[in-house]
Order: sequence, then structure tokens, then C-alpha cells
Amino acid sequence: MISTHKRLMKVALGIASTLTLGMSLMAQTPDVAKAHARVPMVTDWSHKNLVFSAPKTIEQSQRLQRDPRFIQQVYRRTMAASGPIADRSATGPRIVNPSMPAKWGDEQAEPENGPLHRDWTAALGASAGVGNDQFPAKYSFNVNATPNCTSDYVAYNTNTASGAGATGYSTKAIDYGFFWSEPAINSTIQINGVTFTAISNTATVTGLHFRQGGSPSQAAGNFVTAVNSYNTANPLTFTYTAQVFFGNWVIVTDTVAGIAGNNSTVGPSGAIDCFPFFFGFCTNSETFTWFFPKFIDGSGGSSTASANILALNNLYSSCGLGPSTYFAYGTSTMTGGSTTSSVALSMDGTKMAFVESTSTGSALHILKWKAGAGTISAPVTPTTATASTWSTCANCQMVLSMGSHSSTNSAPFVDYYDDAVYVGDDNGTLYKFNGAFLGTSPAKAWSVTVDSGAKLTGPVYDGVSGNIFVADSKGCVSYVVGGTSSAVAHGCVITTGGNPIPDPPIVDSSSERVLVFVGNDSNGAAEIIQANITLANPTSLEVGVGGAQMHSGDFDNTYYSGNDAQGHLYYCGKLTTSDVPTIRRISFDAFGNFIGSDPNYLQVGSTLDSECSPLTEVYNNGMDMMFFGVTAGGMGTNCDVTGAGNTNASGGCLMSVNVTNGAFPTTTTASLGEPGGTSGIVIDNVVSSDSTSGSSVYFTPLAIGTTNGTCSGVQGCAVKATQNGLN
Repeated sequence: MISTHKRLMKVALGIASTLTLGMSLMAQTPDVAKAHARVPMVTDWSHKNLVFSAPKTIEQSQRLQRDPRFIQQVYRRTMAASGPIADRSATGPRIVNPSMPAKWGDEQAEPENGPLHRDWTAALGASAGVGNDQFPAKYSFNVNATPNCTSDYVAYNTNTASGAGATGYSTKAIDYGFFWSEPAINSTIQINGVTFTAISNTATVTGLHFRQGGSPSQAAGNFVTAVNSYNTANPLTFTYTAQVFFGNWVIVTDTVAGIAGNNSTVGPSGAIDCFPFFFGFCTNSETFTWFFPKFIDGSGGSSTASANILALNNLYSSCGLGPSTYFAYGTSTMTGGSTTSSVALSMDGTKMAFVESTSTGSALHILKWKAGAGTISAPVTPTTATASTWSTCANCQMVLSMGSHSSTNSAPFVDYYDDAVYVGDDNGTLYKFNGAFLGTSPAKAWSVTVDSGAKLTGPVYDGVSGNIFVADSKGCVSYVVGGTSSAVAHGCVITTGGNPIPDPPIVDSSSERVLVFVGNDSNGAAEIIQANITLANPTSLEVGVGGAQMHSGDFDNTYYSGNDAQGHLYYCGKLTTSDVPTIRRISFDAFGNFIGSDPNYLQVGSTLDSECSPLTEVYNNGMDMMFFGVTAGGMGTNCDVTGAGNTNASGGCLMSVNVTNGAFPTTTTASLGEPGGTSGIVIDNVVSSDSTSGSSVYFTPLAIGTTNGTCSGVQGCAVKATQNGLN
């Protein structure tokens, strides 16, 4: 079956690559280039990390034809809709709970948002969201036809466990906190009656004290250390642990799982008396904020159920009332097993791959979903198939063990040509699974240690070189040469100083260049590294001070079009003297090599140690845009408000900048308040020209329960936005 698939893939992609090379070199119009056959489209995290600058020759195009992402990228760049981009109703934005009847106009008119518009929001369940640096996945049934209200969908992991299928299931109550700046000496933070006090940076730390630090992120780290130390010393009476959520945010967890944890109270006092900040009670004098006066999301009992893999359809304004739950599954097979990273879709959209992770083990799931299965509050538990039942089962999943370690940052990468999936864990091991979507039974092919003890990013497989590239939490960049049943790891070929690299490498399969984004290197600076496919002769450019983690950037349309010397790599870095989010860019020579960082910059955030999401570029109808989120202090015009006139005191924001024709942006093009910032962003810009819909921006906010409408309280949220300026 696989060999037949390969032969058909070779023929189809061979024809398509020749046509697409002609389109890129001859600049045919979309009407000339379009075929009448159904062309499905997948858009997920991997399409941002495996990219293709324009092939220079037929021979190079033939090498690239192995990966359908090449063909899909050409469609996105040459067949974008020529019709109106706005996907909105005359009556206003849609805010919809997918498990309830949808209505138009549930939200009041938003403040002036410029051309960026929140089309709808949809509740995904308690504490649900794809997560920081993770992405939704969009499936389009046919880019040569009017968007399909039923078969087009967006899929989400929820970063949570499901009750159904998890014996004795329960969740631990949590609360979130945010350091605006370093706290004053003797200011306090309380957790269920226990008071932690800030002291000077030279004082001796004892008991319930933490040093104020020199920045919000240092204060957060010191507070987390104090909480965890007190828990270690008093495990029976103080059942709380803490971790830095990102930068200057903290999350505190009641380690006694269950609903009783929701009675845990918090309350700053003294100089930091301020909560909850999103209600507008805070002033600039406060330095710390809790999200909720009591812990949230504690639950327990085997009857508790919550979807942790789901999809929404009815995405477009032409579909009527709004998005609906297309399917919703509780997929956990281990107690507390969470879907921690982005999902990957099959080319026909009928299956998906994702990871389940616990502290004591992880597994790759392959799900055969069924339309109409489950709701968010009453998900379906898919049947767990075996090797003998997989080919004939329906509404089922295959669960493939990844050993006894967690996997929290490595999304699965699909090699569509060989029908294989690559994925890593938090102990430095990379796995390959064969027969993922087309085989009679998915199975492990091999595993190899890349960097022992390290948390791996998502892997990126380059079909031209055959190498798999990965970065990790120890600041290493590695590659693996994989075979049929074994692999050879070239671990830590590039080292950057030991600080975590959160994002997978970006691989340009045309130029055979690898890019890595580093928030803190061994010199205390942020840097971007470019290397060849063996990671040899790397070029490193320092791009600002070290600090908050830095996520991946994206290329502009000029670079993708093959004009390396005029193209640029845009990224959200830092100022040279301050760790605040700043849009910058790098230039290339005629061969695609780094030649330096542009002196121009655009500061887009004012909060120290805040960070941007990964940048996502979209080219549509002659306009080239970069989209990104900022976790706090966004400097766009509308970052301080969300919909319905709600104040957005943190300034978390979705923003865009216009980079058309190589012009460096001097201001943000549009902005939309999104508390906590955004997850990774996927953009759909390939639609029929007779559609009233167009480029759509999909993401989940990072702050729970703070967007609007159905996403209030403890609900995580999915958001779709559009930008009118793209038409």
C-alpha cells in the first residue's frame, strides 16, 4: 500500500512541481494556474518551519517535489484570493460557544480596531488552549472551490487531560500571577494564608522570604523558588508548587488534585494590593497581580470529562450562525495525560497525530476522527486500536508508547512522502513512527538519543538532505540521519550557552539553510544562527540583550520569491539595551547568507521581559504582512482594550506590520487586545475568488478566561480574526 502511495505521489508531485515552477518563474495569474481538481490544504506549525525559497532550476524543483508542503506553499503565494478579505457580518463579530446555539451580535461593538477585526471567539473548555509557542491546525477541503462550511475545520490540542479514559481522573487547582516590576521590600504575596515577603537582593533568604530581583522575571523566579522550597520543607501543610509560566508570569498549583483546591485563596497586601488586574483596579504603583481571588480548575472523579482534542467547523461568515464543534474527544490513556503540543493532520484531513504527556511517560496518538463525535463538555472516548484492528476500525486511536519520560514541547512532524512521523521527548530522545496515516498499522521504526536529559523541540525533517533538525532546552542544536530501522544522532553540533531554545529550527529546503533563534547565549545576548545542513560553519548575529525567550521569525515575500539579496528575515527581538519586544530584520547576500542586521527597529512592547509569539507571514493580493502576539505591554493602538469595551490592563496583544516591497515598518498596521498574548498563529489565505471570506488568523490567547463572551471565567478560548487591509 505504501509503495503504491509513493508512486502516485511521485507522479502527482512531479507534474505539480513542474507547473508550480512555471508559475513562480513566469508569474502566471491565479486564474491561469488553478486546476479544476479538488486540492486540499493543510496549514499547521510545520509549514512555518519547513519553508522553500523559490527554486532556481527545474532540477532543484524536482528535488523539492518530495514534500507536499512545497506545492502548498506555492498555492498560498500565487493563488490567494483576489476578492474581499474581510470575513465579517454586517451585524458585528461572532462570539460563540461551540456546544451551544450560536448567535450573531452577542458582543457589543468593539472600539475602533483599524483593519484588524475579531470575527469570533469560541470556548474550548476549562483552562484549554494550544499553549505558548504551539499552533492550531487548519484543514481546507478544496482551495479550488468556495470554502466548505462542513469539511473545512480548525483542530486544537487543549494542553489539558481528559476525564474520559483516564482512571480516577482529577485536575489540580491553579492560579496565575503577573509581576509588573520588581516588588518593594517588605511587600507580600499570600497563598492560602501563608505569606511570602520580598527582601532586598543582598539579604539572606530564609523561610518565607524571596529577593525582589532586578527585573520582573527575576522577581518571578525568586518567588517561585521560595514557594517550592517551602513546599519541600512543609509538604503536609503547604501543598502548593510554582513555576515560571513565561517571563514574568507565574502559575501556582495545589498539588492535592481535586475540586477542594478551588477553595484555596490568594491575596497580595501592602504595596502590591491589586487583583484581578483585568477588571481595571490596578494602577502603575502595583507590582504584582493575581488573576483570580481563589484557585480555579480543580476537579475530580472518574465521571469528570473534558475534551482535549477537538475541531471547529462552520468557520466563515457565509456559514450562518458561527463555528460549531465538529468533533471532540477525550483521548487520555494515562492518568493526567495532557495534549501538550500542536497537532498534525493527514493530507486528506481524516486523521491527526498528537502527543499525550504525563510526568511518567508519553505516547504518540494517531486518531481517526468522526464528524459529530462528542461535545467539549461531553467528549467521546475513542476506541484504542491494536495492530490487527487499526485498518478496519472507526472512531478510534492508535496509541504508540514513547517511554517513561514526558514530552511537553515536541509537536509531531509528518513526512507525508514516506508516511512517517517524527517526535521528541523531554529526555533528549527522538522517535520515528512508520505507517502513520496510510499504513495498515502505525509502528515505531526507531528511537535515538540526541541530547540526554534535554527537552527537545519539534523536529523538522528535510526531504532533500534526509536530515532531521532539532533544538533543545540545553541550548543545543542537533541533527539526526535516519534510516529504515535505525538512526545516527549528531548531538549538540551547535551550542549556545546552556539556556533553553523553545522553538524548532527553521529549514529552507531550497537553499539548504538552517536557522535557530536564541533568547540568551553564552555572552548574555540574544542571537540568530544560520548554518548549513550539517550545521557546519554557523554564522551568528547578536540581535539585542539576553532575557525573555525569543521565538522564531519569518521571511518576507521577496525572499520567498527567490530574490535573496533584496529579501529579509523579520523577527521579534530586543533592543540593544533593554529586553522589550522589538521588530527587527536581517539581510542576505545573493546566495542567501546572512550579511547583517538592519539598524532599523520598531519597538512593539513596553513591558520588560515580555515576549512575542512566533511571527507568521502572509502574502495576499500584493500586500505582505507579519502577524505576532505580545504577552504584555503591547504598543499597538488597540492593545489596551478587548471586545465589548473591556479594559486590557496587561496590554497583551495581537498585532501586524506591513513589510510589502522591502519597506521597513514604522508603526504597527493593526492591533487587537488579547490578554496574555497569543499562541502560535496560523493563517489561511487560499480561497476561491468568489468567496466573501479571505485570509483568516487563528490562535488561542495565552491568558485563560479573559477574552470575552463565552470565554469568560475559567474557559480557554479559540479566536478567529481577519484583517481588511489585506485586500
